[in-house]
Amino acid sequence: ELSPINRIDRETAGLVLFSMNKKTRGRYQEMFMKGEVKKTYDAVTKYHYSQKKKSWTIENRIVKGDPWFRMKTASGRPNAITKISLVKSKGNKALFQLCPVTGKKHQLRLHLSGLGFSILNDRYYPELLPKKNSEFNTPLQLLARKIQFRDPVSAILATYESERRLFFD
Repeated sequence: ELSPINRIDRETAGLVLFSMNKKTRGRYQEMFMKGEVKKTYDAVTKYHYSQKKKSWTIENRIVKGDPWFRMKTASGRPNAITKISLVKSKGNKALFQLCPVTGKKHQLRLHLSGLGFSILNDRYYPELLPKKNSEFNTPLQLLARKIQFRDPVSAILATYESERRLFFD
């Protein structure tokens, strides 16, 4: 019985782990809920930044927005944490590495947008854009690239990395 252990946004490319064993599935899902999984994402964004800062830790509260499928930040106790690093920039584009500590819906998209770095081809953030017929030709430039955890069954350190890379020249 094949079942996903984690999730990524539909528009995001990259790794999703699946379980074939119903008896041990809960142990793997629990790792994600407890924050015991190190996740690494790549994103290509619009870039027009002059400061020297190259890394950020964003901690804020994310709640449902309007319309219902968008998220927004709100006051209150933080429930979303992301570590963000600028890998490189060229012209009006930049490649970022993102390490979410938590896993809220649209967290990475919202955190980058909040810094002023819109992920290329993101039609939800910073503003909602109309749906295009050819979105497969212009995919969201966000990749769930790497997942690392201590396997709860074998106790071996497991690392899975996508062979896919985002286009950045």
